[in-house]
Formats: sequence, C-alpha cells, structure tokens
Amino acid sequence: MGIGPFLLLLWLQLTAAWCIVSAEWTKGLEVLPGVTILALVIGYLLALSRWPPISAHLYSFTVGAAISFFSTSLLLPDTLGWQERFINLGWRIGYWLEGVRAGEARGGPIAFVLLMSLTVWWSAYLAAWLALRKRNGWLAVIPGGVLTAINAYYGPQSLAIYPIAYAFASLIFVLWLHFREQEESWAHHRVGYSPYASFDFFRYGLAFILLALAFAWLAPGAKANLKVGFLKESWEKVQREWNKLFPSLKGYRVPKIGRAYFGKELELGGPVALGGMVVLEVEAYPRELVRYWKAASYDFYTGRGWLNTDNTAFLFGAWEEIPAFRFELRQALTQTYYLIEPEGRLIYAAAQPSLLSEKTFIIATGEGDRIEPSLLLASEPLKPGAVVRVVSQVSVADEESLRKAGTDYPAWIARYLQLPADLPQRVKDLALEITSRYDNPYDKALAIERYLRENIVYNEKVPPPPEGRDAVDYFLFDLRQGYCNYYASAMVVMARAVGIPARLVAGYTAGEYLAEKGRWRVREKNAHAWVEVFFPRYGWVEFEPTSVQLPIVRVSRTEGEARPLIPRERPLRIPEGVEVPEESKLPPPAPPPQAFALPSPERFKKFWPLVPGLAALMMGLRVIQLKLEPPELRPASRLYLRLLRLGWLAGIKARPSQTPLEYLESLTKLFPEKAKPFRKVVCFYLQERFSPEPPDEEVLLGLEKELSLRVLLASLKGRYGFLGDKEKRHQDGSGPNKHR
Repeated sequence: MGIGPFLLLLWLQLTAAWCIVSAEWTKGLEVLPGVTILALVIGYLLALSRWPPISAHLYSFTVGAAISFFSTSLLLPDTLGWQERFINLGWRIGYWLEGVRAGEARGGPIAFVLLMSLTVWWSAYLAAWLALRKRNGWLAVIPGGVLTAINAYYGPQSLAIYPIAYAFASLIFVLWLHFREQEESWAHHRVGYSPYASFDFFRYGLAFILLALAFAWLAPGAKANLKVGFLKESWEKVQREWNKLFPSLKGYRVPKIGRAYFGKELELGGPVALGGMVVLEVEAYPRELVRYWKAASYDFYTGRGWLNTDNTAFLFGAWEEIPAFRFELRQALTQTYYLIEPEGRLIYAAAQPSLLSEKTFIIATGEGDRIEPSLLLASEPLKPGAVVRVVSQVSVADEESLRKAGTDYPAWIARYLQLPADLPQRVKDLALEITSRYDNPYDKALAIERYLRENIVYNEKVPPPPEGRDAVDYFLFDLRQGYCNYYASAMVVMARAVGIPARLVAGYTAGEYLAEKGRWRVREKNAHAWVEVFFPRYGWVEFEPTSVQLPIVRVSRTEGEARPLIPRERPLRIPEGVEVPEESKLPPPAPPPQAFALPSPERFKKFWPLVPGLAALMMGLRVIQLKLEPPELRPASRLYLRLLRLGWLAGIKARPSQTPLEYLESLTKLFPEKAKPFRKVVCFYLQERFSPEPPDEEVLLGLEKELSLRVLLASLKGRYGFLGDKEKRHQDGSGPNKHR
C-alpha cells in the first residue's frame, strides 16, 4: 500500500473519530483523533513486520491500553501529578466497574472517554492490519464505518455528513487498493497495459461511485423487515443497559420521548434533539376534540424515570368493542392513522380507545369485567403505509363538573398514588404550598399546572440528573428548566403528593393541520409527554404543564363559553427554606440545533437535461484518446509515438527522411536529462519492428512509468515554462508522422 491509500485510510479513521467528537456525548473526547493516528501508525508498522498475528495483536492491545489510559488521564485536573493521575484514574475505572457488576448507574465521562479511546484504537489498528496484512479493503473499512453509522444515527442530525463522507472515501480507498493489486498482478505475469489504464480505472470507478451514491439517495426508502422484531427488542435492551452504564451522556435518539421508542420505560435523562421527519398523518372527526395522539401511559415513578407495570395482554379482534371503564361526559372521536414510519406493532389512539380496526393486544390492568388500557400493540408488525382506524372516547367534562367530582376513587386507582419512599420532603412541601388555598382536586391540579407553566423555563439541552438525585427534585429546585418529560413528571409527582391520582402519558401532539388534505401531519419533533388526572365519574382528564404548549381549553358552564384552563395569575409563593435561583441568573434556553439536511432531489430536476451532454462529452474524450494512442499499438510503438508527440510540442517535427536514431539525436539535444530512457525507447521500437524476438516486457513497464504523459509534460514545462514558445521553435509541418 502506497502513501496515497495510507493517507486515505487515515482520513477514513479520522472521520470516524471526528464523528464521535462532534456528537459531543461528553467532555474530553478531543483526545480521540490523536489516539486514532497513533493506532493507524502502529497497525501499519506491525502489518509490515514479520511478527505472527498473535504477537502483533498482543502488542497492539498492550500499547493501545497504555496510550488510551494516558490520553484519558490528561482530562484530570492539572494540579495532580502523573502518579496521582494514574492512581485517580484507576480508582475511577474500578468504581465504575463495581457499578457495572452491581447493576448501578455510576458511569461518568472518564469511563466513557476511556472506552471510546480503546474503541477507536482497535478500529484504526484493525483497518491497517486488514488492509496491509490481509489485503482486504472491504474488511478494513467496516470497523470505522460501524462507528460512524452508530454515532450519526444516535447523535444530532448535523452528523449526517459524516457517513456520506465516509462511504465516498471508503469506496475510493477500495478502488485504489484494488488497482494497486492489479498493477502488481500485471507486473508479476508480465502483462503490458496502457499508461492510461490508471486514468481510465479511476475515472470510471469514480463515475460508478457517484452514480451508486446518487442512486442510494434518490431511491425510495427500504421497507422494514417484519421478521426481525426480536432483534429490535434485543437491541432496545442493549440501549437500556448502555444508558445505565453511562447515564451522564447526552441523549439524542436513545430511549427518551423522541421517536423510535414508546415502550414500557421512560427515562428522565439529558438533552434531546428531535428532527422533522414525518412519522404519520391523521384524519380525525370532530376536529375540535383533537389534542394528542397517545402512545403509552406510565404508572410507576422510580425517582429516575417511569415504568409501565401492566403485564397482562388482552387480545381483541378487529372492531371488537373494548370493555373499558365507562365514564360520563365523553364524546366519540374517530381517527384514521396513516403510518409513514411505524414503530413495530405500536398503535396510537386518542384518550380512551373503544374500537380498533386491527387485531390488537391491549396491555392493561383490569377489575371485574372492565380493563384500563395503557399500551396498544397490533398482533402483527405494521408496515409503512399501513392504515389504522380507531374510535376513542374523549372527555368533554366542563370545569364545574370536575370541581364537584369529589374524591370517591375506585380501588384500582390506588396505584396511581405511588411515590418513592425516598422522595425528598421539599417536593411534597412545595406541592402542599401550591395547593393549600384550594379545596378540590381539580383546582389543585390546575394550580400545579399553572405553577410549572409560569415558573419553569423550557429547555431541551439540560444535563441529566446527577447520580443519586431524584429527577423531579433536581428539576424543581436546581435546574428550574427542562422539557416535557420533566414538566409532566413534576406535575404527576406533586399531584400524587397531595392525594390526587395522576399518570404520565407519552405520544405526539396533534401536529400541523393540512387543510387541503383534511389531515394532521405529525413529525418527529411533535413527540411529547403530558399528564392525565383521574376524576370520579369522569375518568382520565388531560392537563398540559409544559410552558411552550398551548393550554387546554375546557367549557365553563357558569360563563357559558370556553376559556383557557391556565388563567394568568401571579406566580405562587415558594415555601420557606427553599433556595431558588433568581430568574436573571438562569441560563437562557439553548437554541434548537441546526440540522444538516441533504438537498431534495427535486432541486436537481433542472440539471437532468445536462446528463446526456456530460455522457457525450466523456465518450468524445475517450474517442480522442483512442485516436491519439490507438489500443492496437504494441508497447514499444506506443512509447515511440509518445516521443514523437513530445518533440512536436517542443517544436521539433520528425521529417520523413529521418531515421528513428537521427530523430533521437535532435530530441536529446533539447532533453539531455532524458537521453537514456529516450534511447531505450528507440532501441526497443526498432527491436519490436525488425527483430523476431520481442522486447523485455518488464523493462517496458518501467519505461511506461518513467515516460508517462505527466512526466513528459513536466519535462516540457520545466524547459520552456508554459507551452507558449512552441510556435517559435516549430519547424515545418504541424504534427508528428510515424516512421515506417
């Protein structure tokens, strides 16, 4: 492998490292590019050595661990000496490993940086080993490609450029490596080939690569494989374990309230980044009842997130009535879901579903002959383009009815009052302080909702709760900012703290209404979490504590008209003894990330007429090349023709009366530094024309490289500058004539 393929391989591995650094999972990842360079150099040297594979791999393991350990230790405070750094780092890693063994979340940035250092080390080392020792370019690009793809998928959308760049450079690398192997094979078997072979090889190879990437971009998306659901479930378990190992990392698409996960768990973690991809479209009637498209509800608060503890699945046929609990003041809402990016078997439904068009497993709890659904799963995986119809019962209860609902709760509702035993007392005190002036659950729920909307700043870029801290307590008293998961969690916890049964619900907001289609278009960024509070006789009623969402509007029979649920009153008093930072000192909410997006193929329609012209131009250039240097020429004749053209460009035309040796004398006077190879060419040309034995092919191959078109043009330019003096030196005629 020459310097060119090596530099290209280095670029590939640095692309993978830069992708991890740009994701900004945590601080300290800037050490990865340096580790990558060292790993590739070590791998290159070991691959060229005569060491057996086991010895080379053991050496790489030892050196890689030492370099990764050293690089990670640079992140520790400068006040520590080197011995103290290594001891401190060893203690941190040991503490993290103990947490892994005990199933506890102890992961900090140091452990993650060390793991990533080891990962990029082995990725770069294996790439060099596979490319040089195994001569397999395809295997060499796989480790870095996997790293790049995983980081780009789970990282922010701005990383989309990295897998594109990696794919393009990978194909160029494989193409280059393959050509070098072909050159070696031709030389070994003494096969002559055109000096333009490399140019043709890379030109057509590059054209094929560009066409392949363009086709991959323009082609419609692949349909999901419906037979690998168990793989998805296994991967989701891996994701959850990963989050436990490294809870302090930023989160983008790992199981949070973003697309790709509405399941049995909901984590209260770090930052989120939701994209603009369309996931579904919905038709619903009557329109005024549309609020949310529910995916799942959660009943158990762990202090760090939420669980759905329902373990019973009830199978219902298509359009079979669901025996849910009956409540007053409900109105039917019919929905038709057009699934563009379905989530396996998940079915969405507003409020309380009563009829479904699909055979469905309903995850629920029950009492007697009635059930309380919390998750809907189709009996078969749903394909993209599937249509699901649902009829739901939506609450239209007015404010006066809810105020008079009372507190006569059924027995099965008790689990919606659950709270952790170690919930900080100040959370309960704050809930009591907020609701102390009200005498009914509805007004108390409104007060909690109002407090959160008016006193907490919305911000999607908040850090995850520290280890050992209750997430709601951290949100209310330290962060004082967050996104919908935190708002909804805080309201549910505080409502339960004052004896009001409540649960957290996840799904999507209504989305953008398309009047021309009569549908709501729901995007990834519409993913949301909200609150449902239970009222006797009226069931679950929705509340919206997130400040950036519009308040829910309910009818007031007293006023005879609808009014917003959240009247603008002054913020409530904070309990004594609770320190709250001043609003002026709160960090401003981070702006949404600028997503990288490829231009739409529609923008390039106007360029399609140019494609035939470009193809014709490439064919024309090929015809000209064949005319200038016909492929039927034998190697020595082709080299001699090249000398004739060089002389013509220099102003020395071969006269018909000149022999090849006489013309050689004229040419060597202008290019004395090339006299030796020029003489070899002429001698081989004469041998090829007049001797029964052909010239030595190996020597001819060497002359092909020594007298390539690029070398000859460089000699000409070095002697005359640019070719402007040709006319002054031109003798008679206007082109070379081949000697006969």
